[in-house]
Amino acid sequence: MYYSFKNLPIKVNGVEILASNADLSWQNNLVPSYLVGDRGTRNFNPINGVNGSLKLNYYITGNDYIKTFINSDTGFLSGNIGGLFFNSGLLRNYTFSCTPNAAVMPSVEIVFFEQIKGAFAASTPPPNTGYNYLNFSDITLNGLAGYSTETLSAINSVNYAYSTKITPYYDLTTGDQDVSLSLSPNRILCGERQLTTEIVCDSLSNNLTFSGSNLGVKVTLGHPSIPSLNEYYLCSGKIATKNISSSEGSIVKTSIGVIQYFTEEDPVIT
Repeated sequence: MYYSFKNLPIKVNGVEILASNADLSWQNNLVPSYLVGDRGTRNFNPINGVNGSLKLNYYITGNDYIKTFINSDTGFLSGNIGGLFFNSGLLRNYTFSCTPNAAVMPSVEIVFFEQIKGAFAASTPPPNTGYNYLNFSDITLNGLAGYSTETLSAINSVNYAYSTKITPYYDLTTGDQDVSLSLSPNRILCGERQLTTEIVCDSLSNNLTFSGSNLGVKVTLGHPSIPSLNEYYLCSGKIATKNISSSEGSIVKTSIGVIQYFTEEDPVIT
């Protein structure tokens, strides 16, 4: 029997996510086991344990709960889709694009290194009504103090992408001793963080320096009639790329690419 998306409630750390699509996948890592002289085999050996990922696209209806884990190395995320769940996931990717006349919808990837638990149970929740989505028409960009100025006007779109490297490490004595069960990593290390921001606007300046100019802006998504309904993102790095493009029947646009490897907010002296 097939079910529809409405039968699939989605929660992260127990928080309901207003998702437009979801993808839960997991896999083992098997390698063929050969004897000397064999050209084929029916035998396999497992390497490490089961790993998987939960990918979501969802609407922002206020402060984005998942965004708070961008700066966390120890904050684990549990995921539950229709009763199938994992307990110890980590945020590996977080991206979104702001384009005219469209809701802002982050796309995230949460990875985990454990067996999926639970059992699927279809449900039919009441219709999601009364939500207020944050969209591009309500966006504001403000320069951050202490950064060089770059003319940013007539913003056409903003693209934001965060990623980090996550590596599990396994010991010989790690996990369940029963080989029929999946092994859990002894530890999980989070590597460097990278954040890239692309701002598309009407600027035609050529100030791309050899060492990269500083650019700092605060991107705020608000609701026109509900001041408390808002979310913001910070871009504070080096201008690494510029691209001016156009085509027949189209406007001239400049894409400014900013990279940074520090995702926390700048300290403020009070």
